[in-house]
Amino acid sequence: MKKVFNTISALLILQVAAYAQQPQNRTTATKIADVLGQQPAEEKAKFYTR
Repeated sequence: MKKVFNTISALLILQVAAYAQQPQNRTTATKIADVLGQQPAEEKAKFYTR
C-alpha cells in the first residue's frame, strides 16, 4: 500500500511541475510560429541566410 501511495504522490508532483511550465497568454499563431521556426530549411542556403 505504501508503494502505491508513493507512486501516486510522485506522479501528482510531476504533473504539477509539468503544468507549471506551460506558458501563459500565448496565441495559437505564436505556438505555430514557434513550431515552424524549429523545422529545418528546405535548402541550406535558406538556413544560413538571415
